[in-house]
Amino acid sequence: MANPMLLEILLADNEISSDQLKKSLTLHRKSNKPVGLILIEEGYISEATLTRYLAKEYETLSMVNSN
Repeated sequence: MANPMLLEILLADNEISSDQLKKSLTLHRKSNKPVGLILIEEGYISEATLTRYLAKEYETLSMVNSN
């Protein structure tokens, strides 16, 4: 399953381009691999970047769910 919040945050912070986002989603649909793994495999982001942004996403979700 693609992770729209993660992709939106990466795009908003200019970590990936809209073309990279589209290609990653296409590859995700074809392979069903996690989109984060695709972003790394395609060389769009590093593992450290993915980890950092997953933590940001988790923090955001935690704040939303606590309200």
